[in-house]
Amino acid sequence: GSAIYRAPDPRETGASRAGVVRGGAEEGDEVAGGILDRAGSELAAMVAAVSGTLGLSSDSFPLAMAGGLLTRSDVLQERLCEHLASLGLNAGPIASVPDPVLGALQLAQRAADEKSG
Repeated sequence: GSAIYRAPDPRETGASRAGVVRGGAEEGDEVAGGILDRAGSELAAMVAAVSGTLGLSSDSFPLAMAGGLLTRSDVLQERLCEHLASLGLNAGPIASVPDPVLGALQLAQRAADEKSG
């Protein structure tokens, strides 16, 4: 972990290692799959905390998946959804977007469309 933060470009170094993990998981590597499973579990816990704070826990709620690893990894997306379901959370619709700002705008547009239509 600390080697990443000491690198000249920590974001690029972390992203390149994430790609190795993603590729390994997609090829069935158990260790890589375990890493993504843990990441999915942690992300689900964060979604649960936010949805609980916002009072969304009992209903379906929209979820934007953003960020390089999450938007590029079917395995991580699947694990996140599995962990959400195990927590009794019903996220939907789910949008995978490469840019968090774009994701927020898309969700706001959907909400506006539902409100006006």
